[in-house]
Amino acid sequence: MTEKQIIDAIGREVAEHDRATAHALQLVEDGLTRYPSSARLWILRGDLIQVSDDVERYSLEDALTSYRTAVKLEPGSAEAHESIGHFLDAVANEPAAAEPYFRRALELGGGKSAREGLAQVLEQLGRAE
Repeated sequence: MTEKQIIDAIGREVAEHDRATAHALQLVEDGLTRYPSSARLWILRGDLIQVSDDVERYSLEDALTSYRTAVKLEPGSAEAHESIGHFLDAVANEPAAAEPYFRRALELGGGKSAREGLAQVLEQLGRAE
């Protein structure tokens, strides 16, 4: 399977079951075995871990590590920076740590979601722009 086929299969699996199934997680892990340098697969791994109920195999720290790996592999990825920003804000409750990631995502061409994330973080920090 190509990287795109794996990503599409993960999307179908999640859509069909309306959740991150064990099969979807296995697809992403298998994909990363074949394409370990795929920032997109690392981002998907982080996303799936966050909504997974497999607490014995994964922790929220694994999700953050996945996003950090994506940024390391593809520093020009707005999506990877935005994913870390959302994680740090919504999951880790660290808006100050999230701010630079949202800013970088916007510098890299991030859209509405990155702008909204930055605005939310700045509001939490008592700063407006």
